[in-house]
Amino acid sequence: MPLPGVTAIVLVHDRVTYLREALDSIRAQDYAGEIRILLVDDGSTPPARERFGGDLSDVQVVRQPSRGPAIARQLGAETARTDLIAYLDDDDLWPVDSLSRRVAFLLAYPEVPVVAGDVDHFRDDIAPGPPWYRDRFLRLRTAPHRVTVDPPAGRIFPRDALVDFVLLNTPFYAQSILAWRDWFLASGGWGGAHLMFAEPFDFAYRATRTGPVGYLDAVTAHIRRGHTQMTGNLQQSRLEETRELAWWSQQLPPRERQIVRPRLARRFLVHGFTWVRQGRVAPGLALARAALPLLGRDPIGFVRQPWHRAAATSAG
Repeated sequence: MPLPGVTAIVLVHDRVTYLREALDSIRAQDYAGEIRILLVDDGSTPPARERFGGDLSDVQVVRQPSRGPAIARQLGAETARTDLIAYLDDDDLWPVDSLSRRVAFLLAYPEVPVVAGDVDHFRDDIAPGPPWYRDRFLRLRTAPHRVTVDPPAGRIFPRDALVDFVLLNTPFYAQSILAWRDWFLASGGWGGAHLMFAEPFDFAYRATRTGPVGYLDAVTAHIRRGHTQMTGNLQQSRLEETRELAWWSQQLPPRERQIVRPRLARRFLVHGFTWVRQGRVAPGLALARAALPLLGRDPIGFVRQPWHRAAATSAG
């Protein structure tokens, strides 16, 4: 059987400093199947093709007015014509075996429509550090209902098993995701035009609530830090993300709101208190204030509830 084709969807907005490295990391993949590169220009001025000045002969370029990452990613998924889609930002990189590992996982477990891999972070002057999820979020390895699969090494999380991980910790990076395109579009993709900062939560939550979700125990993306992000200042982006998540949670059906809003409140409180301890008092208090309307009827009881019990409750 031939290997399925993959479209690597690359987002760019104004910044092209690292775009050559990002594209070269896709071209260097050891995946034996077809790889198409689709560059989505989110309103760069002048257009990214003109700003870049490099070789784009093997790259399909689509352009839209500046509408943010969620709409740009959605446009990429709708434009792609391969069975599988993956994402990379203009400043990030894929290890050479990123696609081959993720495709192997989905082919080995056809019941899984989407797999996410681990990531690490680096700066121009600092080499990649330890894997982000493996070392920082041990709960990912101890989540209820997990199934360890090997080869390829990873886990399959049934429906609802990762609800609390997504809402209390962090969603999977878009740069580490590989999904069957038809499932991705049918599930709602990256959501609506209202989300510019919180679209990974929206996607990760819906994927988790439909399940199953695969997780690959290997670094599949190098995330660049130490420079201006596509969405602006990282601290300001976190504040905007918080406001969007509060709005997003209010749009959910009542039963979904009961699951989501207290967990988001705990997330906001933890981040807010962390910022205050670090001396960033004003933004930390802003995050804490955003949590208050979301706490629900029994905030103290929920905050004290062990994570694994909360996850088991939502899974039921």
